[in-house]
Formats: sequence, structure tokens, C-alpha cells
Amino acid sequence: MRITIITGPFMCLPPDSIGAVEKLWNAVGNAWLQRGEEVRFICKNPKSGTNDPKRIYIKGYERTGSWLKDFLLDFVYSFKALCVVKDTDILILNSQWSPILIRLFAGRYKKAIYSVERYPKNQMGSYKKIGKVDAFRCCSTDVYNALIKQNPELKSCSWIIPNFIDTTVFTGEERHLSKTPSITIYLDKEAGLPVRLPFHLVPKLQ
Repeated sequence: MRITIITGPFMCLPPDSIGAVEKLWNAVGNAWLQRGEEVRFICKNPKSGTNDPKRIYIKGYERTGSWLKDFLLDFVYSFKALCVVKDTDILILNSQWSPILIRLFAGRYKKAIYSVERYPKNQMGSYKKIGKVDAFRCCSTDVYNALIKQNPELKSCSWIIPNFIDTTVFTGEERHLSKTPSITIYLDKEAGLPVRLPFHLVPKLQ
């Protein structure tokens, strides 16, 4: 499967950046590569001169401190990013303007997925109606609930897929719980001494 991932205009992919979204999709894309998928990244060009054949670098920007200026820079970046998209099966979008502008590039991809990483601000309906986004991936239940509340018509094409973790780094382990009653120690201010009480007798904190 051919997958293209577009990240935003203000942060580079690792190792040139530590942005949460960039780290997330870099890890996921690399995991797909290991499974044999054909993955391409379209991302901000780093100043370090990093060169990776799996990445298509385009000029990015630094945040200006002005919402309007950043919004316009996102427009320019998103258009440039979509211009270099080659035939792909899945197009994953993370910038603000790419879900709107993809309508101009409809022949270059089969399905477009927008990754909803933040609380939506009533813009998702436009992404569907104008840009024709096929699916919305929500990172949490709260984000999903907000999206559906704002745009009930998107329920059939929206899913909760929590942010991924690297199981080679974060691993679970079996915990052995003690069968003995829990004991809590607190300081009696009047006596100035620690007091041991079974958990169910611990006084409520004032």
C-alpha cells in the first residue's frame, strides 16, 4: 500500500524536532515501512541538512506569534506540499489548509484521512464538504465527542484511534497485589506522631 503523510509547516520530523505530532507520525510511518508498506513523508526542510530518501522536503516556516500570519503561512505550505504528492492510496493530513486544498488534487490519492489531534473548532464540516476528506481519525474520546457534537453528520466517517506507543519502549508488566489490607500513615498534628490506620478508617482531608 502507498501511504503519504503530510506534516505541518512549523516543525520538522525527528531528529530535527521534538514536536509531538511529528514524533507520532514519524514513528507510525517507520513502523509501516518495516511492515513493507510504501511510505512517503512530506515535511518541513530542516536546517541541519538531514537527508532521507523517504522524505520529500519543502520550505517550512517559523511561528510568527500572529494567528493570522501563521494561518496564511499554513496555506502556502499546504499548497506546496500537495503539489508534490504523487499517486498514493492513503493521504494522511495534519496541516490546517491541506484538508481544504486537496479538492484541487483529487486525482493524486484514493482516500484522504485527517488526523484530529486537538479539540476541533467547528472546521471539520468544511473539511468534509469542501475538501472531501474521507475519514477523521480522533486521538481521544473527548476529541471525538466534540467533533460529533459540532458535526453530527461526520459520525459515520469518524473513529477514535488513540495515539500510538512504541511497545519496545513502553511495556506492561504483571503486578502482584498484596492480599493484606492497605495501611495508610498520616501525621497527627496534635500529637505530633505518625498514626497507622486501615485504609477505610483514614479521615478525609480537610
